[in-house]
Amino acid sequence: MTLIGFSVMLTHAQTSVSLDHGAVVTKAWAVLTSAVDSRVGSERTAAILALSATDSPRAIDILQRIASDPAHPGRARAVESIPVNDPKQLRIVADALENGDLETRRAAIRRLGWSPDASVLALLQHVLLRDDPETLEWAIGSARLQGSKAFPILLTSVENGDERIREAALRCIEWLLSRSTLSAADNLQSLRRHRPGRNLIVALKGSGA
Repeated sequence: MTLIGFSVMLTHAQTSVSLDHGAVVTKAWAVLTSAVDSRVGSERTAAILALSATDSPRAIDILQRIASDPAHPGRARAVESIPVNDPKQLRIVADALENGDLETRRAAIRRLGWSPDASVLALLQHVLLRDDPETLEWAIGSARLQGSKAFPILLTSVENGDERIREAALRCIEWLLSRSTLSAADNLQSLRRHRPGRNLIVALKGSGA
């Protein structure tokens, strides 16, 4: 069943006013909860995406269960789909950052990029500085999504990271300031407030300039 099919089915079940409303709802949830554990990857993914679009407490509970289960084959997709609106959900994503599965770690990093919660910046900083070449670019991508809010962690990475980390952080700063970025002027003003001179000097010395 496709994502559209799951979504229509669940929406209809939640809004139906027929005499069989209870049976329709029960059937819809039974199909979805079965599909999230399906051995067929496409069915599993469609069900998880449908649950993330449903935005109901029950759907969120199911997503959190999957995202918290290291053995679940749909964990990466669930981690990337859960909302990050409270400490419990943020802990789930933080735990996924340490998972042995690379896809799950990258999914958690991508989720941090879309979160408006300021506390995700400390988690991104951790990912940037641990010098993992398999996740560094994903962390930089999430830092870009955070915009000017990411300047503190990027400058810290320039000052404290090794050459690869410094290069990636400087590249991200350059992108945030580039003319192709709609908020470039505002980003520049934000960067100036952080007084980046010392950090950039350290970076230049480290690169042998």
